[in-house]
Amino acid sequence: LEARSVATIKAVEVVSKWLPRVLLVAKTAREEEKRRAARVVKKRGDNVDSQKMSPFEVVLNNIAPSVTRVVEHAAFCGLGSAPRGSGMDIKMTFGKKAQEKLRALLRSPLPPSQSSRVGKELADMVEVLFQSSVSVDELRPEQDGEPTIKISPLDNCKTLGEQSVMTIERRRCIYAFDICARGCSSRATGSGKFDAEALLSCLKTLSEELSRPEQCA
Repeated sequence: LEARSVATIKAVEVVSKWLPRVLLVAKTAREEEKRRAARVVKKRGDNVDSQKMSPFEVVLNNIAPSVTRVVEHAAFCGLGSAPRGSGMDIKMTFGKKAQEKLRALLRSPLPPSQSSRVGKELADMVEVLFQSSVSVDELRPEQDGEPTIKISPLDNCKTLGEQSVMTIERRRCIYAFDICARGCSSRATGSGKFDAEALLSCLKTLSEELSRPEQCA
């Protein structure tokens, strides 16, 4: 379980560090492409430019699939498996041929402390993915002021990342309320009074530490 936690953090580091840098190179190439197009008067039958991949096509065909695999790995290591009925698709990125007990361990949720740590890392990764998606949209080829390609290469990554964060934060709420309920029950048994202050304190702590507290209701 500790190895899964570390693997998640490493995957997040790869996306957070390298994706913005790669897109910065792509953006520079796109600006150079625009300047070259403005300088060069194309001749009829000249199809040299059409044979070259644009920066957006490089992102779409080469970069986005690699980012998707890293995000899938981070989601699997961080979550193990999706909640029943959630509709999420958590792909098992390693350990498919391992023994049944090990596969069950890989598919199990992380302990509360590690889950909380991983959740913060995944939330940071999702923020990077949303910012990067905006940069990718700026690379789209246009015709008459409208983008010729409507899809965004990072949409699937953003969706999976967002779902992963929400799942982990909801699990954290369950852990926290379970501990709080046990404490309140124990104290009520002895004093006959319900400790509403402890419940309020639990809610305040969660609202301050979760990245999406309003969506965990």
